[in-house]
Amino acid sequence: VLPLGRSFTVGGAARLSAAVDESVIDALVGRATAIDGTPLLARSSGRLPGDLRSSASFAFDGDIGSAWTGEFGPQVGQWLELEVASGFAFDGLPVSFVTDGVHSVPTVLRVVVDGEVLGDYPTGLGPVDGARGATADVVLPAAGSGRLARLEIVEVAERPTRDWYSNIFTTMPVSIAEIELGPGVRFGPATAVDTGCVTIATVDGSAGRASIEGTANAALEREELRIVEIGRAHV
Repeated sequence: VLPLGRSFTVGGAARLSAAVDESVIDALVGRATAIDGTPLLARSSGRLPGDLRSSASFAFDGDIGSAWTGEFGPQVGQWLELEVASGFAFDGLPVSFVTDGVHSVPTVLRVVVDGEVLGDYPTGLGPVDGARGATADVVLPAAGSGRLARLEIVEVAERPTRDWYSNIFTTMPVSIAEIELGPGVRFGPATAVDTGCVTIATVDGSAGRASIEGTANAALEREELRIVEIGRAHV
């Protein structure tokens, strides 16, 4: 018990955790809708550990310089998907694969729409030693419409590497730069982080409130975000 009344301020800095779920990251940096405002939700089986810019949404943003990158290890069975609230339709599915010699490359992809398998499609690609960040564009002969599209790796040309910690060979991840589900079906640009008023800490039941603010770039690079005090805790 404190002998006298006290006020506790809230301040400091925050960073996004590398373990944050993809949908949480997208929402925080304003990547939750298409340019026309249609709600979008991207998910995947996993992303490159520690890299927030490897999330699934980066394969659906119209930018060939960004990409979804999966996890190290077995590549068959890894997947990414996009849910489009207003629906989509495609006749031929353009996909851009990263083929730079430091990623595995899918040789067969399964396309699933609203839970229905449209087919398994060869990409015509194999092991490639392109320049860093090089991509190859393939149009899969798939046609479909719905609200949820998933691409799953069925076969892959593996690129081995040694694990940094165990010194055992593992498999480099696949990286997909872009998937085009139709005109305008892509995320708008990231904006900024502003959580609004949230409780940072409580002291004897009294809440210290603040907002967490910063640029989208700082958030995605896991740099410091500002904690801006809104209300002190009084006891």
